[in-house]
Amino acid sequence: MDNKEKKDGKKKTPLLAKIIMGLAGAIVLAVIVCVCYVFHFLSLPQYDRDGMAPSINEEITTASEEQNTDEWADLPLITAPSTSEGETTSVDYEVKHDEDIYNIILLGADPRSGYLTDSMIVVSINQKDNSIKMTSFMRDMLVTIPGYAPNKLNVVYQRGGMNLLKQVFRENFEIELYGYVMVDYLSLIDVVDALGGVEIYVSEKIANFLNTSNFIEKEEYRNIIPNATQTLNGYQVVGYCRQRELGNGYESDDFARTQRQRYVLNAIYEKFRTKSLAEILAVMKEILPLITTDMTEMQMLSIATKAINGGLGDIEQLRIPINNSYEDYRYQITPNSDIMRVIKFDPEKNITKLHEFIFGSTTDTAE
Repeated sequence: MDNKEKKDGKKKTPLLAKIIMGLAGAIVLAVIVCVCYVFHFLSLPQYDRDGMAPSINEEITTASEEQNTDEWADLPLITAPSTSEGETTSVDYEVKHDEDIYNIILLGADPRSGYLTDSMIVVSINQKDNSIKMTSFMRDMLVTIPGYAPNKLNVVYQRGGMNLLKQVFRENFEIELYGYVMVDYLSLIDVVDALGGVEIYVSEKIANFLNTSNFIEKEEYRNIIPNATQTLNGYQVVGYCRQRELGNGYESDDFARTQRQRYVLNAIYEKFRTKSLAEILAVMKEILPLITTDMTEMQMLSIATKAINGGLGDIEQLRIPINNSYEDYRYQITPNSDIMRVIKFDPEKNITKLHEFIFGSTTDTAE
């Protein structure tokens, strides 16, 4: 048999088979590239692997925000129970849980205050009805803290990180926190600017106040239009979120501030919804390095997928404590400690409302 016969005798691969093999190879390559891209994104956040108290830089830490004690000098004074530091008081609680609902707490902190969390919003992602809900928790609420005397809610993360914060939410609000995402206030400037600003309505009263105060750090941005919906940049949004001198017509001081924080979060969410996938990826590449989380890479991917599948409508909102369920007091931990203003809330009323808001009727969820 000559060479020509040998060559003619070889099996020839059908053209269709070659095309299929080529497509399969391209698909495998595309999957590998996508997986690598996803894991590159997941490597960008700062991961909190131990859930312990944050490391505080004493060189940049400044005094806490001053309080005008004259405004609440007539409030009744209460003191901490006579327990030693490190002693844990016994608290009865029963955590409500639903495997289809994930509660992620968003923390707004400032390294300059020693990581006091002045903004705390629990985002509840419900896989059953594809909804997203936001619940603000007032920073001045007086809560029980294992190992410490009762104190304001905003000191918990500073004292014991996410491990302690989870336990405080179990004992005081009877919910389980799946994880946290924290952005410091300086990084919030970059987050908003990466989105190209967000649309916010600003009343005449608040606009005039922000334009004539130093809550907007850069003077050139103190040009907010009164009584108008407008695109605010990062510096303007931070000033809008942080000021608590003015109310909003029906809520005052810190209560109005938490409402504005939820408003801004909703505006950020709405801005994301207007962007294409390519734009979202570009923005996330800038935003992710600015956040800290205790969730693993795979948990982050799972939560992102659940959030994309849900929350297609308006985000429902709640504030804890609810109306007519709290009183203001002056509070002193020891005879030699500073007196602070705190919110003492009715646990039963607030836990009941919180559970109804997050989980629905009591017959729908497992204890």
